[in-house]
Amino acid sequence: MLSIPEVRAFVPLLKVSDMEASIAFYEKLGFSVSNSFGPEGEQPQWASLTAGSVEVMLGRSGLDSRTRLDEFYLYCGDVEKMHANASERGLAPTAISNPVFNPNGEFDVIDPDGRVVHIA
Repeated sequence: MLSIPEVRAFVPLLKVSDMEASIAFYEKLGFSVSNSFGPEGEQPQWASLTAGSVEVMLGRSGLDSRTRLDEFYLYCGDVEKMHANASERGLAPTAISNPVFNPNGEFDVIDPDGRVVHIA
């Protein structure tokens, strides 16, 4: 029986309607564009963004964002500091809550395509 190779990362590919708005949103959360592709002089069709060892890919799509059910957790080292950062950068975060499954706290922001990003 063959052994399963080590999994090093799980990278979501998020379909977005406006690449520039989505890139700006994730940059406000601490990500930076590490690679992108698209026709010269136009918005990228695809972009890879990183924050430390975390990666997310964005791909342009014409799908109606209201039909998407995906949500994501972004884990950070300091929820209160990240909340202050999100507030200062105009991301309209919800109040920090402390659900029983996450006693260190979490809050939500909504990306430009209506996806919930839980920050814990």
